[in-house]
Order: sequence, then structure tokens, then C-alpha cells
Amino acid sequence: MAKRGLLGVVDDLQDSYEASEESVTIGIDLGDRYSYCCVLSEEAAVLAQGRIRNSAETLQRYFRDISRCRIAIEAGTHSRWIYELLSSWGHELIVANTGAIPMISASNRKSDEADAQMLAPLARADPKLLSPIRSRGKSGYEDVVCMNARDLLVRTRVKLINAVRGIMKSSGSRLPASTTESFITKAVPYIPDLLQPALAPLVENIARLTDHIREFDKRIEHLARTRYPEAARLRQVSGVGPVTALKFVLTIRDPHRFEKSRDVGPYLGLVLRRHQSGAVDKQMRISKASNRQLRVLLVQCAHRMLTRFSPDSDLKRWGTRMEPTVERVQGSELLLLWRENWPCYCIGSGFLAIRIGRCLTRHHLMLYLSPRPEQSVRHSTEEERITGYRCRVPGDCKFFSGS
Repeated sequence: MAKRGLLGVVDDLQDSYEASEESVTIGIDLGDRYSYCCVLSEEAAVLAQGRIRNSAETLQRYFRDISRCRIAIEAGTHSRWIYELLSSWGHELIVANTGAIPMISASNRKSDEADAQMLAPLARADPKLLSPIRSRGKSGYEDVVCMNARDLLVRTRVKLINAVRGIMKSSGSRLPASTTESFITKAVPYIPDLLQPALAPLVENIARLTDHIREFDKRIEHLARTRYPEAARLRQVSGVGPVTALKFVLTIRDPHRFEKSRDVGPYLGLVLRRHQSGAVDKQMRISKASNRQLRVLLVQCAHRMLTRFSPDSDLKRWGTRMEPTVERVQGSELLLLWRENWPCYCIGSGFLAIRIGRCLTRHHLMLYLSPRPEQSVRHSTEEERITGYRCRVPGDCKFFSGS
């Protein structure tokens, strides 16, 4: 039914669906301007395949008036608005994470046509085979764009500052240490006159980027205070500011999507990858899956918490012994604060309360829980078995009055 690279006429396509009276499965490999489609019947027979233009008018002409069907689309730049458009017409949409499907991403004969022909049968057999991604939709999309724009400005400023410092080193001098905020006032006066014509435009752009980043910070602070009040609870943790709190809320979206709070660590790519076969069991680096920006922010918060400038807390003390996993634990605890709406009680100003729901008495007192020092400790209570934390003995308990 494909002719000259275009999908068959819409009337013929609809007639083939209605005549068979069967549900079809469609795989769409999204491109920049054109996408390739493959339509399968219940018997896995190809009803139609070909190329269509990525426009709302074209999609409406081909998919609006057909009966409800399952459509698998490839995750990409156009997947968000196409997901919303096709879902509004009653179709079942699956956003496939093709990077997690080696038979597509690592194929020796990869093409748009082959990808569409692979998406359709996988969606027909079992949608889980596509490692589906939950589409964000319209909710909070403009706020996500605001966060991404700020992140781009920050990374651009870092590159410019590093470029200025590198050029100074190549000339035989070195700029003094300074923060990014104070780079203009502290480091720029040390630039020699010989390099002023070349570095002056870079310095001006650094100053402009700093002003724009401050504007974004004010906007994010306003969003976190007015539109996302749950972000205020996450900021109780030492080292977590409005940017990290808002990014965590926007990325997780629904705190109840995770059955266990510790699942948020693997979701954010903060756990080690594994390669086990027979007697070989390699311990590899972290997976770095999901949102890179939130993962970087959590790592920065963990580093901030472990510095000597941060207030004392049990999480900080524990982190000095288990530094590589602080950001993963921190992500789990942020989820608990948000989902369970639990307060955060501090030693100094920073301990993140863990699993305190079962420990609240009629006076709202919290039994302080500490991580198990070793895996061989026997669980003496049901709470220890479920949470993985060992309660301290009564003489060592810390009680705090709650609200």
C-alpha cells in the first residue's frame, strides 16, 4: 500500500480497517520532518506502511477517523505533541524507549522503515517490551522548559569561564579562585591588557548570563512557592534549594508511582549497573539513566551536604562513611518527604526523617531510626525488616515533638 514513499490513501486505509473489523497495531518511527508508519493486523499481517509528514493536519487526516487502536511511537523531539494529539482521538499510545531495545538501537541494518516494522509487532505482543516512557503531557510543561533553559545558561556560563581560565593559563598567568557569581569582580581585573580585546566579549557574555540566571532563580523561587507548595517540604533537607526541589517535583510528578522509596534511586540512574553471567558478576558504574539534570543536582546537593560549611546532621555523618551513595539515599528521602507528607526533624538543621509514620505516638513523638551498620544485624522488629533500618536502644533514642 506504499506508493512513492507515501502512505496509502486514507479512504482505502479506513476501508481495510472497517472491512476486517479487527483491532490494528501501528508502529511509528518519528523523524524530524517525516515519520515512517507500519500497520499490522491481528494476524501480524502488514496492512499498510509508508512515510507521512510530521504535521497536525497530516496526522488528523490519517488517524482521527479510524477506530481506536494501539500506536507505538519512538521517543524523540516530536513525541510529546504527537502523543497528546493521537491520545485526544482515543488511541492507546505507547512511547517506546528505543535506547533500551538493542534489536532497534543496535541493529546492523537500522533504518526508519525497519524501526517502524519492529515497533509494531513488539507493541502488539507486549507493550512492556518497548520499555515505555510516561509522557508528561501539558501539565507543567512550561515549567520544565524554564528549568531546562536555566540549565543551558548555567552550562554555557561554565564553559565560558573555563575558556577564560584556560586562555590565561596558556599565557603564563593564572586567575585567582572564585565562585561563578563573583568571577567578574574578582578574576577579571587580573586579565592583562594584551588579552583584553579577545576576552572582553567573553567576560561581557558571562555577566549577561549571570543576570539571566538570577532572573530564572527568582522565577523558580516564585513557582516553587505558589504553584508547587510540596517543594517547600523538600527544602527542609540541608543542601536542597528551590532549583533541586522544583526539579525533583517536576521529574517525579506522582510520588505514588514508586512502590518503594528506594526505587527512585534506580529510576534516576544512581545505582550500579550489573553484568552477571555464570561465575562472572561484574560491578560496573552507575547506569546514568533517566533525567541527567536532576541527577547532577542531587550529586551537587550531596557534595554540599558533605562539606564543612553545611550544618551537622545524621545524614551527613552517615554520608562521610558512604559518600558514593549519598545522592541516591537523598533522592529516596526526598520522595518520602513529598509522598508521605512527613516532617523533617533536624540535629543541627539537617537530618531527613526516615519511615517515621509507624513511629508516631499519640503525642506525635518520633522514634529516631539509624541505618544498619552492617548487613549481618538481625532484625528484631517488623519495622526493621521492612525499612532496612535498625532502631536504637531506648537509652539512645532521640525524641522530637511533632506538629
